[in-house]
Amino acid sequence: YGDVFQSAEKRGLIKVERTDNDEVNFWKVFYGRADVTLLEKRAGYAIIDKLFKPEERQLFMHHPKPIRRATYHLLLNRQHAAHEGYIKEFNAELAKNPKLFDTLIDEKNAKSRLEKP
Repeated sequence: YGDVFQSAEKRGLIKVERTDNDEVNFWKVFYGRADVTLLEKRAGYAIIDKLFKPEERQLFMHHPKPIRRATYHLLLNRQHAAHEGYIKEFNAELAKNPKLFDTLIDEKNAKSRLEKP
């Protein structure tokens, strides 16, 4: 999560528990067994929407300053010749609409909220 975070952990300023299950981390925060969890904001709120009732969701918030900024990339199979065309098409659409990726992510998150049991 970056040098500042790792330095704070090494100096004992923060206690860190590593896990590969983000949902478990949100339950820990909800029940007070952890103070915070680190996750990309949209992914975090998607998990909150999936796990918690509307009134429980209101208990969560995020810090406005990101810990780290990430880049996203399309990952495709090199063996499929059509994928080169997909990349060119995506880049052309992105050039026309710089907010395209944000829109796609927002639509995916909205759809996943609707699909919850």
